[in-house]
Amino acid sequence: MAKDKFIKNLILITADVISVIVACVLSMLLTTWQIGSLPLLAIWAAANAVAVVVIFTAFGVYKIVLTSVGIVDALRFTVAVSVVYALNALVCVAVEDIHFSTVTVFALLLFVLVGSLRFAARTLRSIKYVFHIRPTGGVRAMIVGAGDAGSMLLRELQNSNKIEYYPVCFVDDDELKLGAKISEVKIMGTTQDIPDLCKKLSVEEIIIALPTAEKTQIKRILDICKLTKCKVKTLPGIYQLINGEATIGQLREVQIADLLGREQVTVNLDDIMGYIENEVVLVTGGG
Repeated sequence: MAKDKFIKNLILITADVISVIVACVLSMLLTTWQIGSLPLLAIWAAANAVAVVVIFTAFGVYKIVLTSVGIVDALRFTVAVSVVYALNALVCVAVEDIHFSTVTVFALLLFVLVGSLRFAARTLRSIKYVFHIRPTGGVRAMIVGAGDAGSMLLRELQNSNKIEYYPVCFVDDDELKLGAKISEVKIMGTTQDIPDLCKKLSVEEIIIALPTAEKTQIKRILDICKLTKCKVKTLPGIYQLINGEATIGQLREVQIADLLGREQVTVNLDDIMGYIENEVVLVTGGG
């Protein structure tokens, strides 16, 4: 594992150094290139290569998971490139032969070249979804809840290399969301529409992504899901939102506690056994 991580980082660092050299050469050619600029170009490119690797390491750019890059990763990367740009702007003041226009073009090229390496996989998957170039062989799934948890779960489903699910629609009881799309998956109705939508879209599995919902609300939705022949799964709790993640691996089968419509009562079995041991006991209630 450590060896694989080292090799991955080494490849990224090598690619970044190459990107820096290319950006330096192109920025010079596009702005103030002269034959006598070659020694200066070599020094400037070498200094930038070192600076980029150090700054990217300091900002955790090499810790970004390439298949799951998000907004936070993009901001981290943008800030790192901005710091490189700021340092180069300071160099303009000290070195007259390096012009501000050259530095600006360099920073833009660096952002494009280095950024494309990190966002290529995510961008390619997004393009496939925008143009409906996506596999349809997975489990046809409906996501109940078009909030934060549902959005994060959908992103996980779309970015997974091992496609297990094919999200066909959202349902949400917020009528203001109806007709909107999240990553090209449409919010097609409310929870009352679940049975009709399951038939219409040939849904095979219903995923309840409502980790903050009350037990009574979950029970109501489960009662509606019973009217379909679909398998039902749910996210286990609110901690997905606290951790900022909702993944395929956290889905679980619906449990008896979900059907109670209230919080589960916890009893102290040790205390109870003390006065019912060896006694005949009648149990009432089917909960």
